[in-house]
Amino acid sequence: MEDNIINVPTEQYQKKDSETVNIRSYQFIQEKLNIKDSFVLFVIAVLIGKSLVNEDNVPEELPKPNETYTRDSYHQNKLYFNILKAVAVDVAGDISILNDMKGMIDIWERYAYVGFNELCEWYYDSTMSIDSKFDEILLDNYKKFIDDFEDEE
Repeated sequence: MEDNIINVPTEQYQKKDSETVNIRSYQFIQEKLNIKDSFVLFVIAVLIGKSLVNEDNVPEELPKPNETYTRDSYHQNKLYFNILKAVAVDVAGDISILNDMKGMIDIWERYAYVGFNELCEWYYDSTMSIDSKFDEILLDNYKKFIDDFEDEE
């Protein structure tokens, strides 16, 4: 099985030596949100990008490759990898994307790019705590789901 690289799709958010520069890095946000596995933050960023960011803001290509990456083989047996596959199928509109790991990775990276930017905006929004923001989003999505479900009955 080929081992593919998954880039953390951020141009400006790579780890730096000083906290002043580092405040929008994956490492900093991961620590502040108390997320143990950095790839879980990647999955969260993909889901935010896919579900909550305007599709027009998702880039066709990432601005540039960077140093922060992981290998797909590290994650393929984890439950959250199936969530990423579902995102890829939804975006591609074709289940055959599951046979194209590089194609799926491209989708994930682009959505993670905009999702991480959105997550940083929420984290640094002084009008609401990040926990309150997550609560609000979950409640809004729950209400939408219930409304859609009731409309189908």
